[in-house]
Amino acid sequence: MNTQTFQVFQLRGMDERWISEASDALYVQDMTWMSNDSWRTSGGWHPYFRQSPYYSVEYVDVETVVEYPSSVEEKENEYAQDNPSNESQPKDPITESIRTIQSITPVAFPSVRSLHWFAQHNGARQFIVYEQQTFDPIEKKINENRLELRYFDGSRNAAEYSPSYDFEACRVAVQFARERANTVGNADIGEGLNAVRNRFDAGLAIPTQSQAWGGRLYMVNGHQTPIVFNGEYIERAGFENPPSPPQASAGEFFDTSTFCFAVGNKQTGDDAPKKGRHGLFDDYTYWGMGPKSFAEFGVGKYFVASQSLYNSTRGQLRDGEKNGTPDYSIHDSDLKIQGALHLNQQVDRRRVGWQYKITFVNERGQESESSEASNVAMFLNGTGQWNQHGKAFVTVHIPRGPSECVARRIYRSRNLYDSNGAMVSKGASTQFYFLKEIQDNMTEMFVDGHPDTSLGSLLATRQLGRFPPGTRFLASFKNTMFAAGGTNNTVYFSAPNLPESFPDRNVLHIGDDDGGPITGMRATKNALVVFKSRGVYLIKGNPYDGFSAQTLNKDIGCWAPNSIAEAPGLGLIFLSERHVCVLEGALENTGSITSIVKISTEIPNQLEKLNTSAAVRAVGAVYLKDNEYWLSVPTQGSSKNNLLMVYHYKVGSWSVRKNIPAACAVHSNDHRGYLFFGLERPDPSELSFTGETVTYEDFKPGVLGPMFETSTGVDTEGKGSPSYGEAYANVSGIAVYSRGYPMKGMTWKVDPIYKTSNLPFGSVYKTTRPAHLMVYGVGYGDNNMSINYRVNRSLFDIRDQRQPADQQDPNERYPVYGTAKWGEDYWGEYRPTVIRYDVSTTHKGPVREVGVTIATSEDSASGTKIEIVGYDIEAKVGEQRNIKPLNEALRPDRR
Repeated sequence: MNTQTFQVFQLRGMDERWISEASDALYVQDMTWMSNDSWRTSGGWHPYFRQSPYYSVEYVDVETVVEYPSSVEEKENEYAQDNPSNESQPKDPITESIRTIQSITPVAFPSVRSLHWFAQHNGARQFIVYEQQTFDPIEKKINENRLELRYFDGSRNAAEYSPSYDFEACRVAVQFARERANTVGNADIGEGLNAVRNRFDAGLAIPTQSQAWGGRLYMVNGHQTPIVFNGEYIERAGFENPPSPPQASAGEFFDTSTFCFAVGNKQTGDDAPKKGRHGLFDDYTYWGMGPKSFAEFGVGKYFVASQSLYNSTRGQLRDGEKNGTPDYSIHDSDLKIQGALHLNQQVDRRRVGWQYKITFVNERGQESESSEASNVAMFLNGTGQWNQHGKAFVTVHIPRGPSECVARRIYRSRNLYDSNGAMVSKGASTQFYFLKEIQDNMTEMFVDGHPDTSLGSLLATRQLGRFPPGTRFLASFKNTMFAAGGTNNTVYFSAPNLPESFPDRNVLHIGDDDGGPITGMRATKNALVVFKSRGVYLIKGNPYDGFSAQTLNKDIGCWAPNSIAEAPGLGLIFLSERHVCVLEGALENTGSITSIVKISTEIPNQLEKLNTSAAVRAVGAVYLKDNEYWLSVPTQGSSKNNLLMVYHYKVGSWSVRKNIPAACAVHSNDHRGYLFFGLERPDPSELSFTGETVTYEDFKPGVLGPMFETSTGVDTEGKGSPSYGEAYANVSGIAVYSRGYPMKGMTWKVDPIYKTSNLPFGSVYKTTRPAHLMVYGVGYGDNNMSINYRVNRSLFDIRDQRQPADQQDPNERYPVYGTAKWGEDYWGEYRPTVIRYDVSTTHKGPVREVGVTIATSEDSASGTKIEIVGYDIEAKVGEQRNIKPLNEALRPDRR
């Protein structure tokens, strides 16, 4: 047999198929692919901020004796002053009972069910909004069906938060529902304050979804009213119902504001008017409703006739006056002209009237649907006398809005009657125009005296609408908000730049019922992708030319909306029924094919563990710093996410990570690129403590408490504290992933493992004897790297324990990690080095395949950092000569 060296470089991730490449791995745990084409220990996680448990407070009544002064004389003097009757003996000492706290016991730790991130002012303010489980103080346990909404403001100083209520650096839930004192009506959100402190937990259903828009965060869950968070408090998104119609009442001629008068202007000379034209009527503009005297609006002129003329014609004009030009020849003086104007009625009376509509406006400028039109406010213009003819007023009674209403807009029609007194049923008079904005939610009466010429823009009813009920999903695309999630196949979209107004006409129908309900939406490139259980659809277009829906696929769909994430340069990644898929292509006519590709073909064994009944709770997120897509899924009958699969999209390879129970996750879209995730909490029955009671001193503000210590679980203070490992294992909260953090939650260390694929050195007619294994690793000092190996796809490794070796060049050893001192020792730079291991498989019979496991030392309590570039295997490989089949050697004729 000849000795040969086999080199393997450009290592890749997991490939669990029967036959794989030599550069692939059978199993990779807690490692990440680096841009220098190596695999290095992944980071770990630690709590982002302290989250306190719920407590059970025990009270006790303590009797306290209040005594009098010690001497008898002082007692008597004091008693005599208080008792003028001078009784001989003072009363007995007073005994008081004071209620004090005996103990405060943590009884439950809430889980975080949904996690959302958004920023304001270009990232100067960042928020983490989350829903955590509530606590039932009567039953003293977690309420699995209810959540409370909280947020963490990373830009604020921790000193602003009161530690008397909670340990967390976050606002308590009641701060979310700040009410305004000047509002009435529906002053709460949804179900009142319970919409914030008592939110619905869907369990094994779609969790709360969110969409950031304009420095605000919109959230929906399909069960409660959509809400919006502006960084300080929370409100209802949009308006649930349109306003009630206003009530209008017209004024009488006694209420007119028009006082018409004539001014004598007797002229002489060549420019003097003809006889009888001694009075000129000044055309003043007066505030009020209806046409003014002597005003012309295309329906003739108003004029005033003398009483004798009116009586002689019984209200009818003479033939010469039918053109609307009065004959004032009967008045031969200015005084008569003025008297006729002041004392007589206006001859040509006109019927006028208007209608009103109102809308609600919230502080974000979003407008509700318009109300129904009011009654017609009608009156006769010009019926009075004694200066009481001309214009009048209309009083409008407007309803108040809900708590989110900060203003109300009043719209009015134009004059509804023509010159003949008939109501106009078509044209501009039936439309409504902006009249006035009442910038409060208190005023209930408005007096209108504006002429039609002062009306503003037309009320665009097609741009108004309420938030669709039962919304489960939100997406922003082309300055338009899209909403979906009901039981039908409908996707609604808002008016442009109005994310809370969904007109009734803005509807798209996606697919059919065969594809199941809509399970997610995500905007990417130049299309909005709509997922169903079985089907993928694209919405294209813009709000001005219109949107349209296209069918991309009707076989593969998305099962978990929170698994959708976009990998740069690759596309949208999501979890389908039995695969992890990516939507590739430019989604445009650019020659790049838009298609759905399965990227989980290499890990069939991992996906076999998936609990499809709880797959809707799977969570996906992209960690840009390490070019990773995280997918946390429930496996093996568990309803909680207990397996994290990581896709390294730069090389198209998979790995897994243990002890990262991510119930929800979110990536901060800023330069820091943090990855936050909420930890799953075990069931309350799994809580265990070493002592009977945990005192308040262990959990008081300012003290980390046992659950945040790095101790190994020894009760050093003798207070009956829970073991640190047990306590932290039961603490849930929000964690942040860090590349250089060597521990997970201060409890479980990062345990990197790289198992190579089963390397087939030869057929059954060859024998292989590995002798040496040289691992090309990066030297990290005296931090040991260990190996083990297996043959012929055995379930067990050959060695009982891993074989360790220092990650150093044997010819240039340097003390790193723990023993080096400043000024005395030196630090060598990290560089690839060869770490040699002697291996032997002689006791395992013929060897056809060999697999190697590279990891850290099993007894390593701290240093766990390794980095693998490749490896060499020196082995003796040779053929077996003079092979003779046994059935030939033992034939009957040869016996």
